[in-house]
Amino acid sequence: MSASLRLFAPADYAALCDIQNAVYSEASVTVEEVRLADDLRDPMCKHRRWMVEVEERPVAWGEYTQRIHKYHPHKFFLNLFVLPTYQNQGIGSKLYTHMLEALQPFEPVQIRTQTQEDQSQSVRFLQQRGFREEQRKWESRLDLTTFDLGPYLEVEQRLSEQGIVLKTLEELAGDPERDRKLYALDWQIRQDVPATEPRSPISFELFCARFLYHPEILPEAFIVAVHNGEYVGLSFMGAQPSSKLISTGLTGTLRSYRCMGIATALKLRGIRYAQQHGYTVLRTVNDALNAPMLSINMRMGFVKHEQLAILYFVKDC
Repeated sequence: MSASLRLFAPADYAALCDIQNAVYSEASVTVEEVRLADDLRDPMCKHRRWMVEVEERPVAWGEYTQRIHKYHPHKFFLNLFVLPTYQNQGIGSKLYTHMLEALQPFEPVQIRTQTQEDQSQSVRFLQQRGFREEQRKWESRLDLTTFDLGPYLEVEQRLSEQGIVLKTLEELAGDPERDRKLYALDWQIRQDVPATEPRSPISFELFCARFLYHPEILPEAFIVAVHNGEYVGLSFMGAQPSSKLISTGLTGTLRSYRCMGIATALKLRGIRYAQQHGYTVLRTVNDALNAPMLSINMRMGFVKHEQLAILYFVKDC
């Protein structure tokens, strides 16, 4: 069997998604998602992508890229996917070696990548090449068809009595500083999310494109906690069109507003939206070290799917 490598072309988006979805069926991607992510990539980030073909059939793809929110000129992130029926045939090794060679002119000092707990072959592949696990994130899911909001009806009322109200992105449209305030709030909250690398702020324009006006972000499920005109907490949700699964993005509050039940109230408002709009499953992903948020999720009835744990690996060059 002869496998040939070539650069990615715009006509390859569908094949790319087919390959990735065959590997990660629980976290499927669409052509629209991948294309938009490419369009929103910061020009400062180096990026190149390849396809691998066997008898003119795309069977694998890989890329090196950089993450603008954790930017370092000599640190890179690799993605590599091989159709399950073509694994263990040297294709992944060939593509990995090719990507490493392509990176050498940039003098990389560290390379990162990720896989899932249930992808034992991928874990071995990385360990054999000197990668070590540095971070683990749990995926948890809540069955919205059985979740009862009844016991939580007073949570939001207690906040209201303290002058803290929850408003949707749409309800805040009249605030001319809304987007700037959310940009600042998001950055402050992310400082307290466990991370293995220093965070770097993204531009205001990119924040708006990725989080406020992205087609998968649901404005009515983007909830902001407001106290005396100050934005003190947020939680947002996103979903693919026609999907019954809805995902929670960042949820958090300013440090001075912790332990007041705000994060719980934000999540509950999102759950109410999801139930009212026919979603059946709520998905969230949290760092294994983020005990406060994991505790909130467990109390609500989220079930941790350990086999879907996302494992992050790093290798020094």
